[in-house]
Amino acid sequence: MQNNPHWTADDPMAILFIKSDLRLVIDLQTCVKAQQSRAYAQKVKISNLQQMARTVAYVQEHGYDSRENLSETADAIYTKMAKARGDAKLTESKLRKQTSRFIILVNISHKIHLRRISKSSE
Repeated sequence: MQNNPHWTADDPMAILFIKSDLRLVIDLQTCVKAQQSRAYAQKVKISNLQQMARTVAYVQEHGYDSRENLSETADAIYTKMAKARGDAKLTESKLRKQTSRFIILVNISHKIHLRRISKSSE
């Protein structure tokens, strides 16, 4: 920013005139230049319209005919997600306990095996 003492945050075009080898600055400069292109602007508009069309198709396909219906569905999904998280935590806790028990059994088995070996070598 020292290269241009007149740079201000409210002037987005000023980034084009900053001399820098920083990758972020170079990427920003490239992005600003690309956005000035009519072809780029047209491509963005088309992309936005395609995304809107996909959203409308999804909403129609799933029968969300009102904001209230969509909100109810979202609430049901959040409830299911919360239950699934709780179930996952419970399963994780059970798995930890089983793992601990397994390790204890392996250690006991190993000790028994070592005792048998030491008795047979006497």
